[in-house]
Amino acid sequence: INFNKEITDDFKLGLGVNITTIKNNTISVNNDAGFIPSGTFGLGQNTSRFQEGLPIGTFYGLKTDGIFQNQAQIDALAVDRDGDGTLDEYQIGAKPGDIKYVDIDNNGYIEFGSENDITDIGNPIPEITIGFNLNLDYKGFDFSSSIYASVGNDIARSYERFLTYSNKPTLYLDRWTGEGTSNTVPRA
Repeated sequence: INFNKEITDDFKLGLGVNITTIKNNTISVNNDAGFIPSGTFGLGQNTSRFQEGLPIGTFYGLKTDGIFQNQAQIDALAVDRDGDGTLDEYQIGAKPGDIKYVDIDNNGYIEFGSENDITDIGNPIPEITIGFNLNLDYKGFDFSSSIYASVGNDIARSYERFLTYSNKPTLYLDRWTGEGTSNTVPRA
């Protein structure tokens, strides 16, 4: 929708707005796996996929379940995977303050680097996209501005780099530093 108005001989105004929705679903992928991995986003691993039954570019990965608060939580999840009478780690190398992942295939442990415990973790396709345009003209001088928004989509947070000399978001100030301090940001 656009609106244009000549307010005076010297001043003109233009406004525009648009709203769009989209629904999508992958009907078929022509390979044996049933999906095509993609989207490394600088993370060194595929974080999205084109898969039958899901939206295009669905984020795929390990699902999180908070932060391990203490060693007792880690030990309580140990199981005897191989029947040798010894409890094996649920999440290899986990320490208090680490991210806790969900065992999607319910076999009693997290399988890093395997398809068994990764799942759909987000949809990059927005429910609505909105655009707004403003145009002003005064005595031959013009000004234009555009604003865009996407609403209802998920984002792969790959903008953080773990470089020694880079700035970090303030969310790290609320990281886990001991039992009960955070259930969303892991230890440093």
